[in-house]
Amino acid sequence: MTHYVMELDGSVVYHTQPDNTLAWRVGNGNSRCVAIELTHATDRETFERQWEEAVAWCADYLSGRGWGIWQLVSHRDYSRRWGGSVHMDPDGYFAAYGRSWEQFKTAVAGRMNVQTTGGHDSGFAGGTYRCTVPAPNLRTAPSLSGRVAGTLREGETALLDFWYTTADGWIWGRLHRGGTTLYAAVGKSQPPFIRFPHYSVCRISLAILSFMLILINVFAAMGRIKTMGKRFGAVLCAVVLGLSLIGCGGANNEEAQRQASFVDAVETGIADWSDVSSKKAGSIEEQASLLQQGVDVQIDAVSKFRPKDFEDESFAELVKDYKSALDMESTGLVNYPNDPSTYNDNYVKGCKKASSVVKELEEKAGLKMDDDHSKALSKYVKSPSVLVPLGQAIAFETEYGEMELSVDGFVVDTDSSQRAREYDGWAENQNYSYLLCTVTNDSIDPKEADGISFADLIQTKGPDSVDLTCPNFSYEWPGYEIATGGYLDTMPEGSTKKVAIPYVTDTSVSDYCVVVGDNVCFVRAQ
Repeated sequence: MTHYVMELDGSVVYHTQPDNTLAWRVGNGNSRCVAIELTHATDRETFERQWEEAVAWCADYLSGRGWGIWQLVSHRDYSRRWGGSVHMDPDGYFAAYGRSWEQFKTAVAGRMNVQTTGGHDSGFAGGTYRCTVPAPNLRTAPSLSGRVAGTLREGETALLDFWYTTADGWIWGRLHRGGTTLYAAVGKSQPPFIRFPHYSVCRISLAILSFMLILINVFAAMGRIKTMGKRFGAVLCAVVLGLSLIGCGGANNEEAQRQASFVDAVETGIADWSDVSSKKAGSIEEQASLLQQGVDVQIDAVSKFRPKDFEDESFAELVKDYKSALDMESTGLVNYPNDPSTYNDNYVKGCKKASSVVKELEEKAGLKMDDDHSKALSKYVKSPSVLVPLGQAIAFETEYGEMELSVDGFVVDTDSSQRAREYDGWAENQNYSYLLCTVTNDSIDPKEADGISFADLIQTKGPDSVDLTCPNFSYEWPGYEIATGGYLDTMPEGSTKKVAIPYVTDTSVSDYCVVVGDNVCFVRAQ
């Protein structure tokens, strides 16, 4: 059952039932979606026509309801996010013709942008632009306050998409380089205005007042200003001197500039760290590499600053603490994740130390991220999870009492996987696997709890950070009691059990992480 069905070539979309009715389509997520089924094309030409029509239909549907691209979800995503289904479509269907779900979403997003924010009628159109001025900046946000992330050479070309906006008197276009989204000012949107980009308010004020003083003295010398004018000139001299003392002499301007430069460098490092940390890892090794890259970009951003360069001792201490914190993080990642002790004693503590410095810079020195990285700060100051090795007990609380869980391993049940493919309609790339655990009921009264839902208490994730799904049927694994659907009957208080939690896994994936509260345990499937 589904709300819409598209023909092989996309020529017709059948509306099979009203959008506000429940279609039994994606398991536990049925109440959360309006679904369209693509009839499987049998040749490339037909598929391409269907692809184009499906992109257009989805873009029109989302735009018509004021929805965003984030509300376009695949059957696979529903299976992993809400459970009750093990379907992985349309991945296999798209892959047969050299396409992917991410490409489909990108195509839909592109069409939505053309329809809603760009186009030739607006005076702006996407396409290839040639730079006609020397070294204009490329920024991480469409504003003059956006962080500079590169420049264009005069005569260089850049491919802009159809998105645009106006800000600070400029029309901003968007381009993509190396997986990074950048923005360029492509033309004025209003008459230009005068700026003083390289001078402080103090210097501008002194220049204006000094010029006025010169005029007064000249006129006085010419006899055009009487005694009152000369007195005014003397007063103005005092004002100029006072301003110089207040605006420039009372604070060390060079010191202030050095501190501001350091704050800017920290902001740049956090922004670069955020960009790196947003990438998906395909294995534990790739995850380790991304973590190290995240530390390295921060170290590079502040490498030129030394505590002794700052006259303010308290600020110099902040510089010292921040750089030492980053060094601790790097040390903690040397043998990640095989050495949890070194990781926890260095990386975790280093992150806490760095976040403490950043909080102080935010409160006292004006540290602030640009719009594109507005969420980076809250993510940065959050303590990372503690790394727990296999076999180490993790204590956690439930609404009924306390429990302990240790991860024993992760296994692929090849026999059960084959049965699931033959009799339950599983795809060839799907495995039936078990997370093997030792569980202890410390203080839960069986009379108070109907059972234990491991799906609510722990998260088992693949390398792409997507939660694994627990199937609603079970087989057997020697020496372990099966928690079918992630659920286990309540254990007697004080008892310990060997529990196998079943999951649907991908044949191409072997690395998983188990999240219990603030603890993470990495495990490799056997």
